[in-house]
Amino acid sequence: MSEDKQLPVKQIFLGWSGRTGEQLAKAFRATLGKYPGLKYKMSGDLGIGKQWFDGINKFVDEADYCIGFVSPGIYRRIWFNFEAGYIYKRFGQYPIVLLGEREQLFHHKEHIPLEYLQPVPGKDKDEMIKLMTQIIGGEVDNDILEWSFVKWLKEYEALEKQLEWELKIESTLDPLLDSVPQLKYDDKLKNNDPLKVIITESINELGEEIIKIKKSYSFSAPAIQWSYNLVKLKENFGDKLHLKAVSIIDQQDTFWFQDIGREIMYNSQQETDERVFVFQSDADFRRYFDMIIEHSKRYKVRVVTLRALRSSFPSNAVDLGILYTEDSQLLALYDREGIQKKIQYSMSPNEIKKYEGIFEGIKKISKEILPDKPPVFKEIKEELFDELDLFPSKYVEMSVYTSVWEYLMHSAKHPYYKETADEMMRIFEDHRKDESEKCRILEFGAGTGNFTERFKDVQNADVLAFEIDWAYYNIAKHQLAKYNHIKLVHADARKVDPEGPNVKYKYIFSCFLEHHINIKDKVKYLKNVRNNLEEGGLFIVGDSFLRDFNDENKEERDAAIYDYHNHIIEIAKKNKTDDDFANMEENLLNAKLDEDNPEVGDHKVSLRKYEEYLREAGLKVVGIP
Repeated sequence: MSEDKQLPVKQIFLGWSGRTGEQLAKAFRATLGKYPGLKYKMSGDLGIGKQWFDGINKFVDEADYCIGFVSPGIYRRIWFNFEAGYIYKRFGQYPIVLLGEREQLFHHKEHIPLEYLQPVPGKDKDEMIKLMTQIIGGEVDNDILEWSFVKWLKEYEALEKQLEWELKIESTLDPLLDSVPQLKYDDKLKNNDPLKVIITESINELGEEIIKIKKSYSFSAPAIQWSYNLVKLKENFGDKLHLKAVSIIDQQDTFWFQDIGREIMYNSQQETDERVFVFQSDADFRRYFDMIIEHSKRYKVRVVTLRALRSSFPSNAVDLGILYTEDSQLLALYDREGIQKKIQYSMSPNEIKKYEGIFEGIKKISKEILPDKPPVFKEIKEELFDELDLFPSKYVEMSVYTSVWEYLMHSAKHPYYKETADEMMRIFEDHRKDESEKCRILEFGAGTGNFTERFKDVQNADVLAFEIDWAYYNIAKHQLAKYNHIKLVHADARKVDPEGPNVKYKYIFSCFLEHHINIKDKVKYLKNVRNNLEEGGLFIVGDSFLRDFNDENKEERDAAIYDYHNHIIEIAKKNKTDDDFANMEENLLNAKLDEDNPEVGDHKVSLRKYEEYLREAGLKVVGIP
């Protein structure tokens, strides 16, 4: 075609149905349809109602040629079907470019007018170039069309991949939609009131879950379906599906001895799948022992007691699974709310990251079953159950409302923790000066041992640390076991006299403990600090205090607590690496002082009020950094 030959301009109207149909039409306009002398208008440029009708009249009157682009669900697109009929009447033809195979688009049993128009398979090179030749008319440049088709095909195949999900949804929903007229007009059903209630409630529940997907990218299903869903996922993804799971035996997972339980075992992979089995009693463990051994030969298996799980993770002792494929992750979490037990599926990155951390924590308190070292039932039973029988009778405080492992992993991310802990150690080192003199150090509220571990390099000192929460104490005990000069005791800082009235301590530390002491107990606790502090010794406190407020006004106190926590959360969220700490701090905010349960929660006071407590207990403030 000569360059100086002026081509007549042709107006082409592109109609489409659905978002994918629109994307297909735009891809055509930008690739194969991008030919000299062609100008386009599209369905999206029209309004609705009378505005649409006036617009379609104008567009069609001005158009030299019209093409439609369709994707699955076309039979439900009323406007497009009307538009297609109108265009066909005016032109006597309306080529329809198909995304997908004809059978996929026109599989519905109710025939629609579009089936009798001119379907053009979008991937068929000859058919698409033939369509372009008809549009252009006269002489065409085949080189341009050949080159443009390559670009078109690339866009088409990308949309075709996207179409797979649309087709699955269509094929799943079609039978349900087809059955609606049958339900509406069935005389027997009309007269059975109980069944009508059951049907409408079931449909409502499904509808609510479908709506929730778009809002929160989560979906709930009956818990009993979890095992079947897992098998289906393995069938779909094979070795590309990886799993981390916690299974509480005889609580939710009752299927392990059934065929489906064996199928899950046989389809699991040694290198990538992990499961922690949780047992409520040694009788359950005995009954499942041989099965556990068989599972351990197929993939990584660990065991733990429900008591230990609840002690370390009081808010997260539930069945869970984290599923991984090449491109995505999914959390499956047992939902304890409601009458019907459900599994909540979530694709929230923050939730998945949170439970990955919890899963790693659960692994640390569980025992691995090694297939190459067949375990003896009695030995494992004694290790799991006999040693842990004390858990239920031990005192807990913070672990009631905060996961122990979350606290261990994220508490040091508190915006002021490091500078506070550093300043406490600086004061200690400046005051002590002479390391050759033996000194005794007492710490109240060791938590999981984060601050206590700072004493690991202190020379010529004996450190005694106290922690009241049994779950936190056990984690700290594990963390600090390698330091011979640090001793950890499970005891109450409000009343403990560690080694009798004649033994005093040169230094007593409290790092972020004070706000855990109930307000009514603060003076009693501080008097105990004074009783254990030697003459000339230092009580070194690091904590957060509230802004000043009227101590007698609960609303003012709650407002001060909210101001503090929201300040901390805001700082943490500014640093994206501290998202986990921000989530934990939000949980702590929700666990603020509770009138129905005053022994746990947030017992912060203002600095002014804290100084009053110190003086009442007989302590003297010698410095505030």
